[in-house]
Amino acid sequence: MTYADTEALLSAMEAARSQYDDEAAAVAQHLASVAKGRGWVPLERRATLINADFAMRSGDAGTASVLAKEVAAWARDAGDVYLEARSAFVLSTVALAIGDLASTRTEGLHSVRLLPADAPVGVRIDHVLVAAVGFGAGTTEGDRRYDEVLELATEAGDGEAMLVIHNNRAWHAVLTGDRDGARSHAGELLRASELYGLPLKAIMVDTVARMHVMHEEFDAALAVLSPVFDGDGPVRLGEPTARIDCLLAAAEIHRRRADFAAAATLLDRAEEEARRGGLLASTAAVHEERAVWHAAQGDFAAAFAEYVAFHSTSQRVSSEEAQTQAQLVHAAYEVEQASRDAVRFRELAYRDALTGLWNRRFLDEELARRYAVASREGTSLTTAIVDVDHFKRINDELSHECGDEVLRALGRLLEDAAAVEGAADRSIAVGRLGGEEFAIVLSGVSADVAVVVCERVRLAVQDHDWSPLTGAVPVTVSIGVSTAPTGVTSPGALMSDADRNLYAAKRSGRNRVMGDPAR
Repeated sequence: MTYADTEALLSAMEAARSQYDDEAAAVAQHLASVAKGRGWVPLERRATLINADFAMRSGDAGTASVLAKEVAAWARDAGDVYLEARSAFVLSTVALAIGDLASTRTEGLHSVRLLPADAPVGVRIDHVLVAAVGFGAGTTEGDRRYDEVLELATEAGDGEAMLVIHNNRAWHAVLTGDRDGARSHAGELLRASELYGLPLKAIMVDTVARMHVMHEEFDAALAVLSPVFDGDGPVRLGEPTARIDCLLAAAEIHRRRADFAAAATLLDRAEEEARRGGLLASTAAVHEERAVWHAAQGDFAAAFAEYVAFHSTSQRVSSEEAQTQAQLVHAAYEVEQASRDAVRFRELAYRDALTGLWNRRFLDEELARRYAVASREGTSLTTAIVDVDHFKRINDELSHECGDEVLRALGRLLEDAAAVEGAADRSIAVGRLGGEEFAIVLSGVSADVAVVVCERVRLAVQDHDWSPLTGAVPVTVSIGVSTAPTGVTSPGALMSDADRNLYAAKRSGRNRVMGDPAR
């Protein structure tokens, strides 16, 4: 599987998030493994976010939060705006799931504002929609985002998104007593369902039914709800709480009709499903409706007892939600601490103890990584080997301590002189190979520019005032440079060519730069 193939599969999965299933989750895990094995770090991070999204949908908000924060930290360091936007999106869904609306809004807007203009429309729909949900229908920002995402979904023919948009707006109208708004949005919800051939989810059925209840259209409401109870209609149950909500809506209708026996049967079913699923919030809702059911029959003592149970259960729900948020905050802290420790330990493992430059281990790995990028993108890659001329004389005549000080000073000179004007810092890597040998790795510069950079390094060393350290003993360097114009070589061959050119510079009198011979 090529880089392009993997990227295309990930893009398709990101743009079709609403169609995720268990098979897609397995594919995402496989793609993450493939990308990691081949050093395709950005693709590995994208696959990781898809897996985080799956974890969130499975109710594992902690894992989703940890994975998304890890990718977000990497994306900020790497300057990968798309991945930063995607991380913010996943974090906004986590915040929404645990009821942290402030974070939902912050991360949701972050995900929209960072998302590149050329992102797939399916991805943009998801990002704008979560921002709309965070602010909510009926708010200025929420309505603006709902209008924006509805236009996107209509143009793209995204029926799933349209169902969510119309359901959320209809539900807001129900909650605020907006009878006309509820009728209008519920009608759009039903039309979208029919137009795209998408059965309503149980949560949407509940919305339509409660719109009918607002208008005292009880028969119509029960007709909408019955497929959820009887399983004889094209209804997607979705979250387990949605079915319980529908049972409670039907129980309310029968209670308002004074059909208390039918209402009691539905309440018993709702209570059993809530108990079996360990759904505290749904259990609280059952207690609340049962309290009203008792009060409607004049049994105020039983109504009060149910209300006490409702209040107690609601407090437990709030406590568990607060505990979940605290656990997520703690998990995020641990991830950030681990990330800082990992960076610190990586620095220790990859830094040369004497000069503070990158060491041979890092340079080997970095060269392999840059080779993979250069080969894939057809860009240039350069290595230069820098060797101190007659360094043995410095050690023998002046002492090894003096030699160490020369190497330290030389490391600082190389880093400063190797900077390429206008290039990103990460396009240059300077390190110590060992002894008096150093290396410079340059990405994306021509062979001529690479030689010019190395000539600047040579002159910086030659012109530096070494007298405080070495007295009359001069310090100069010879440099061998090799460039693969389109990255078509191997890391070993590139180093070998640079080493060959270094010895050519030595044979030619030292204190000079030698590039590839004309081909």
